[in-house]
Amino acid sequence: MPPTASAIGDARTGWQYPPPMGDGDGDVVTGSLEPTGRFSTAGLSRWWHAAARSDELARAPLGRVVFDVPVVLFRDASGAAAALVDRCPHRNVPLSVGRCVHGQIECGYHGWRFDGAGRCCAVPGLAERGDPDRGARRVAALPVVESDGMVWVAVGAGGPATAEPPRLVGVGEPGYRTVGLTLDVPGPMLAAVENALDVPHTSFLHRGPFRGRAERVPVGVTVRHRGDAIEAVFEGEPVPPGLIGRLLSPDGGVVEHTDRFVAPALAQVEYRLGSRHIALNACYTPVDDRSCRLIAIAAYRLPIPESVARSALLPLARVILGQDNRMLRLQQQTVERFGGERFVHTPIDVLGPHITRLVRRLERGEATSGALPADEQVTLLT
Repeated sequence: MPPTASAIGDARTGWQYPPPMGDGDGDVVTGSLEPTGRFSTAGLSRWWHAAARSDELARAPLGRVVFDVPVVLFRDASGAAAALVDRCPHRNVPLSVGRCVHGQIECGYHGWRFDGAGRCCAVPGLAERGDPDRGARRVAALPVVESDGMVWVAVGAGGPATAEPPRLVGVGEPGYRTVGLTLDVPGPMLAAVENALDVPHTSFLHRGPFRGRAERVPVGVTVRHRGDAIEAVFEGEPVPPGLIGRLLSPDGGVVEHTDRFVAPALAQVEYRLGSRHIALNACYTPVDDRSCRLIAIAAYRLPIPESVARSALLPLARVILGQDNRMLRLQQQTVERFGGERFVHTPIDVLGPHITRLVRRLERGEATSGALPADEQVTLLT
């Protein structure tokens, strides 16, 4: 349980958190040390979440955790991706520590084998004849779809909330190359997605590798609602300083920049200049209420050798993501220490509040196909 207020200070001292501040109308809003009990959890377990990149499914089983559910991934006899709950029904050993044998997963403890539907296919040493499959010997199979270089699962009861997972930009399209990475993230999904789509922090936290101009430039932003997605379109933005900008255009220019959230947990960032295009597809799959896993594929179309692009993009991504992870870890530690979140938003927190409201509506089962909020206009300095 998160610490209570008494663990971080004595309210009798008069110390207030957050400090008194104006609310914009002349009134003063005062905070206190009392924990809010609010945390950025997201209850969308019935939606499709990325469990792995397709190229991560090799010969060995792959263990993952999605919404606190242990999952084992492997390829069945036909080569299709399969997903089972990661527990052998015999003695509760994780199947992910076993091996794959002829398209079946073999438990590393006693050698029981299961197919992609969770049926028991073999019990070594059992003298009885006939099919070894029995109801009690089966493993629960999870809905699984493989598309756009990702393996998607839905772990919530009642079946998947949507027919298909979200689509990734650029992946599999002619003329595009891709590079992927997987990384543990020390914060909940909503915090991680907000960070990924938050432009203002890049000028400070990522100064040098990305952005951080000497003089700030005003850029107009249009926020658009698209049912289960929200996007921010940046208008008239100069090529950002740093390596990304040099890859797009060494001579500068104005980029087409779009940031997008697609339910349940996909952050997309696109930079386009003429025929040059870089699209980051970042899936932040909840592991539990306090952490998630980033499973990302960047698709790019650039007039430079693939080896040059890969040698530039991956190291840059690891530097930036390492800086983000440090802040997300500190943020989560502070939230838990104070017993809950207290956020203050401004107009340049372009997508974060919208994303949270959308996720809350989806949690309540509210349809997003009706009348959508009007576009919003914001100006920020980049």
